[in-house]
Amino acid sequence: MVYDGDCGFCKYWLVKWKKVSEPYIDFEPYQKASRQFKDITEDEFKKAVQLILTSGKVYSGAAAAYYTYKINGSFPLLFRIYEKNSFFRWLSDSVYSIIAKNRNAAYKLTRIVFGADPEKSSKYRIGFFLLILILIFLSIANTLLR
Repeated sequence: MVYDGDCGFCKYWLVKWKKVSEPYIDFEPYQKASRQFKDITEDEFKKAVQLILTSGKVYSGAAAAYYTYKINGSFPLLFRIYEKNSFFRWLSDSVYSIIAKNRNAAYKLTRIVFGADPEKSSKYRIGFFLLILILIFLSIANTLLR
C-alpha cells in the first residue's frame, strides 16, 4: 500500500490500518516507493492510495481500501459490495474524493472526532460512525450542489 507520506490524515489512519492489515500488507510512502513503480505517476500517488499486488494489479482510492479488507480477511464482503453495487461504489468514490481534496480539513475533523493520538483513540467506533454520517451528508450535498 503506497500512501502520501506528507499527509497527516493519511498517516493518522495508517496507524489503525496497519493494526488490521499487517503482516498481509506492506506500507510505504509514495515519496520513497515511486522509484519502484514507474507506471504510476506522481499525480496518481498524490491523488489516492495505491494498493499494488504482487501480481502487478493496482487498486486505487476506495477500491484499494476495500481490497485490503479482502486480503486481511476482516471484512472481505466490502470489496465485493464495492465491485457489484454501483451506488455503493459511487458513494465510496465520492466520499474518498471529497476527503482526498480536503485532507487538511479531514485531518482536523478526524482528530476532533477520534482524538489526537490514533493509538489511544477510545472513541473509535462512535467516531467512525459519526464521521461516516458526516461524509455521507457531504457527499449528498456535493452532488446536489453540482
